[in-house]
Amino acid sequence: MTKSDDHFDEFEPHTLFKHRVLASYFDAWGRILLLRRDAGNCVVYVDACAGRGGDDAGNDGSPVLAARAAFDAARQVGAMRNNAVNVQVIAIEKRPAHHKELQKNLEPYSGHARALQGTLADHIDAINAEFPTSPKLYFIDPFGLEPLDGATVRRALDGSKNEVLVLFADMAAIRHFGAATSEETNAERALAELNETNSLFPEMIEDERRALEPKAAESREAQRRTRERGIEILDAVFQSHDWLGVIEPIPRARRREGFVELYKQFLVSCGAKYVLPFPVFDDGGQLKYHLVHASKSPRGYAEMKDAIAHAVRNGPLGEETSDKIIAAMASDLTVVVATIIARFAGEQRVRWAEDKKDKNAPSVKAFAMQATSAMPWDADELKRQLAVYRVPGTGNTILYAFPVAN
Repeated sequence: MTKSDDHFDEFEPHTLFKHRVLASYFDAWGRILLLRRDAGNCVVYVDACAGRGGDDAGNDGSPVLAARAAFDAARQVGAMRNNAVNVQVIAIEKRPAHHKELQKNLEPYSGHARALQGTLADHIDAINAEFPTSPKLYFIDPFGLEPLDGATVRRALDGSKNEVLVLFADMAAIRHFGAATSEETNAERALAELNETNSLFPEMIEDERRALEPKAAESREAQRRTRERGIEILDAVFQSHDWLGVIEPIPRARRREGFVELYKQFLVSCGAKYVLPFPVFDDGGQLKYHLVHASKSPRGYAEMKDAIAHAVRNGPLGEETSDKIIAAMASDLTVVVATIIARFAGEQRVRWAEDKKDKNAPSVKAFAMQATSAMPWDADELKRQLAVYRVPGTGNTILYAFPVAN
């Protein structure tokens, strides 16, 4: 049984955490877009590696979670707008047996969800043609890096309101990098050491050499194929061979971080203005991979932060593992505070929270979440560091007066 098949026996806590983030964000994303003043009547969620739609333990997978949320959002937002809206879920699965099961799992939501067989690359042009102007959220959650084709990701972001949430398997990137840069196999090293050996029994050395030479040649050929495949995969992910020159000088211990940063830069090159990578740990505290959200909207950037915080606080990971995520995403709050002061310099009555009556009024918290690296769990510390600028407000309203810039 392959690793991907084992995945569907019962979702591990890190997968359930990932689903919690996705479900929270998808629900907010769809409602916000459909309730905007200039909103159309359709948004589209594409689950590019949908699997079966659930595991054997009865946990719903990402496409079923999305389909249920789509059904509820369409009904509720339609009632609020007093006209029909379409929240469409398109789930794509390559393996025929999994696709067949996926179809069954999506049947209760047939008006809002459909299952397609193949890959995102097979269907993305047809999806864009069917929904040319509708905002789209692509969830690309592959096993490994091979399906993460850069050209397809670029097409997914080709729209003013399109977003992607990508599972970036940074350990797979490290393995491919190792294969791409390896110079000698174990058998070749053994043969080289044998050739340098001085022995009183040259006949025995010659016998060993004859036995090792075909193994060395075979391993060299296998290594060549692995190297070429690793280079091919990484070139496709980044749509460039520049990754080699960027990653090679980085110390070994920091190469995972280097690959995540490189992928962040790639998504920016695809048109994303706000890119948020965040780590996903297993329940033992081991880093599994990074999820990377790419958006062109500051509101989307902030909403994803809220979704992550919600999953950290209410998800299946224990307190220790949740604390690891918070620590890994730590911001330099001194820089954040300085950025806030510079933004609101000279303004005398700036609210901390958004004004519910005037959504366009400036808000310190909204700015921090949309324009800095601060996370929702940083809010209390930010208020503490900004306390010196606080002025009296009405009721529970927190107000600040900021000095004029020098």
